[in-house]
Amino acid sequence: MSGKKRTQAELNHIAEALVQAKFEKEASEKRTYHLFQQIEKLLNTIKDTSISDSLINSRLTLYEAQLKVESSKLSERQTELKTIKVPDSIGNQANSFVDSIRQKINDINNECEDLSKLLKTINFDIINICEADQTLSGILFAMQNYENGMNSNAELLKTWFVNDFQKIKTLYESNKEKVRVYKISINNQQTTGETVRNFKDIEVYQRKVSDELYRLIAEANKKEELQQKRLYIIASVRQVCADLGFKEISNPSYEQLGNCNSTIFQTFDLRDQTTITFKFHLDNHIESDSGISIDGCAAQFRTISDLLLSGYGAQTKFERINPDEIPKDEYDSEKSIPQTQAKTMEK
Repeated sequence: MSGKKRTQAELNHIAEALVQAKFEKEASEKRTYHLFQQIEKLLNTIKDTSISDSLINSRLTLYEAQLKVESSKLSERQTELKTIKVPDSIGNQANSFVDSIRQKINDINNECEDLSKLLKTINFDIINICEADQTLSGILFAMQNYENGMNSNAELLKTWFVNDFQKIKTLYESNKEKVRVYKISINNQQTTGETVRNFKDIEVYQRKVSDELYRLIAEANKKEELQQKRLYIIASVRQVCADLGFKEISNPSYEQLGNCNSTIFQTFDLRDQTTITFKFHLDNHIESDSGISIDGCAAQFRTISDLLLSGYGAQTKFERINPDEIPKDEYDSEKSIPQTQAKTMEK
């Protein structure tokens, strides 16, 4: 039988299992090698990661210890693989012998599969931990600025926005407590992705309350500037009235006790059993109500306006609101009023 020949080679089930066992062993050896590389990479990542918060950093410390344990177990599996000898031929090997070899390799593969999933989880968690720490650092920085702004402007805010001041203090304390709880949750093995989302929510919320605080501070400063002008005008009016011989019946008082936003009023005796009451609004709008006769009213208020302008730089123009009513006058400031540091309405 000379010449070219051809045949189809078919392996029996024992030989087929033997070939498969060789392939599975080589694949397992490669897999354990790559898993070792992943563990080493993760350990280096942890080593090179700088976490500012101690509680968050403790989660990384736990992972570092866990990875070292898994590395030791993987080394044992590698050694076990080396001890598994897959024969080059079936010889007199029984089918059960080859099956036992494949079962050992399969058990190692299953452990490698579990380890691979664990390493993916740890890698994902490390990414989240770094993001959580970075987000937390931003939150703490924003909260520190918030606290500084709140404390340094406490008197100003309590003067002009007493209710809002209590609210922003409560919001601040609430955010501090949330941060504390979420930091602890990392050590309680809570999903790091959830912790990141929680921190992101706080970050957005803190930005909103910070914006509101800075808005209130800006508004309070505007009100304080108006108050300084109002106090200057009040002092000027008191002095003008004194120069005209008017007697103060009472000191300037707020219509709403303790509320600086409310109108300040003061009444003067004009020496002829007639009184005049001035109401000083925060926007430097003044109202007056007096019993001065219509004939003498215009002249009297022109005199007051002239003295306010010449002596204090306060430009005023008193006009009747309703000619049919008992004389009642008002004025709007048309000129910048010099500021004063006076804080009291008492002489």
